[in-house]
Amino acid sequence: MPQRPVPSSTRFAGPNNPFVYDLPEGEVVQHLLWGDWLRLKQGRRNGWREVRARGTDGWMREEDIQRDRILEIVFVDVAQGDGCLIVTPDDEHIVIDAGVDDSM
Repeated sequence: MPQRPVPSSTRFAGPNNPFVYDLPEGEVVQHLLWGDWLRLKQGRRNGWREVRARGTDGWMREEDIQRDRILEIVFVDVAQGDGCLIVTPDDEHIVIDAGVDDSM
């Protein structure tokens, strides 16, 4: 399966407790998780970047933004069995269906 290219304006939240602020050094308007998708906007000021993340526009410290995507693992409880979705940094999707038996 061919990889979908990540747009050049796309970045990801880093691991060190990233926040989106209304203005540089302003009030927190959004708390992000490591790996959350960001869209870089035009603004840039003394170590801050204007971004859009989780439906919120604001500013982030450049040190809290990373270029590399992380591995995502989502566990799903679907009542009759568990499942798992794995999304690799290369945008490969792997679905694991544990089924209805205890043996998986």
